[in-house]
Amino acid sequence: MKKIIFLAILVCFCFGFFACGSSGPTTPQLPDKFQITDIKVYMASVFYWGDFTAIASYANNDDQDAIVTGTIDFGDGTVRDLKDNQGYAGPVLPKNSSGSWESTHGMHDYAAKGVYKVKVQLIAQFKQGPISSTFEKDVEIKIK
Repeated sequence: MKKIIFLAILVCFCFGFFACGSSGPTTPQLPDKFQITDIKVYMASVFYWGDFTAIASYANNDDQDAIVTGTIDFGDGTVRDLKDNQGYAGPVLPKNSSGSWESTHGMHDYAAKGVYKVKVQLIAQFKQGPISSTFEKDVEIKIK
């Protein structure tokens, strides 16, 4: 009788172990992150010309690269897509990486000197889903 009970417990234990698998706990997927932290102004003083890039911090926790698209509003009614030769707002966000990212240049010829609110809107297309970020900065355009 004791042998039968012992064998029954042993069979139940083995069946439960093999039927449920022994792969162990799963690691949760870390979230992706994308946040514009600044708009870098390269030139805002020669012939009313403005040259800007967006700086962002990111974390791509996916197994594929992420692309970034977006627009720049120059504050005078002109809005343009930020595009490089491949049609993106800058370099891809490499898979399984994090760090700082800089967009392609947004250049604009202003009609007059003054203070303009430059606004950048970007969308990072991650495997887990898109993340959008917006940043505004007052920029003074003047002649040297």
